Amino acid sequence: MIKTNKLVIIGGPASSGKSYLIEKIKNGELDEICTYLNVEDLKTWDFFNAKHLHLVKEEFIDKMVLHYDFTKQYSEDKGFNLIDKIVENAKETIVLTLCVPTKVLMRRMTYRLIKRSIHFWIKPKDFEKNPGHIKNLSKKRRKFKKKNFILDLYKLWFESLNGRKGVSIWMIDTSKPEISMPVRYNAENPFCF
Repeated sequence: MIKTNKLVIIGGPASSGKSYLIEKIKNGELDEICTYLNVEDLKTWDFFNAKHLHLVKEEFIDKMVLHYDFTKQYSEDKGFNLIDKIVENAKETIVLTLCVPTKVLMRRMTYRLIKRSIHFWIKPKDFEKNPGHIKNLSKKRRKFKKKNFILDLYKLWFESLNGRKGVSIWMIDTSKPEISMPVRYNAENPFCF
């Protein structure tokens, strides 16, 4: 597993805005938030997606930002896949959890499903390369509809991170187009929505 000095995990369920937030960081549009979190010049760090972390050959990365979709990485038998190993091998970890109400996630997921369906209708060759993509999106959307699924997942996420040495947990509301300032996680009031 990769060792790192400083690790920033941008975590949340699918459609919570992780890629959007990362893109804004890379473009230098969120310097105020980075300064607030005490992570200067975050846009120069190495960025990885958790689902592709096994492909990384380096054993040490000084400063790393990790895109972590906890709906993909969670399983009932293993919990949040990789989190223990990743956090254990980092000297300092900042977890930025993107908080979005289920209704907003459902709306975004529906939009994504429609957009990708249209894309595959226009370019059927893309569909041939990845025929299960729309099916997977649709399956994930049905899972999100289950009562309290997302809320329970957030609870498990915070419980798995809370109390770890060298880990600071932050929440950020990404339900609106303008990105708010992060709020430190508080076990007494764990949600930002």
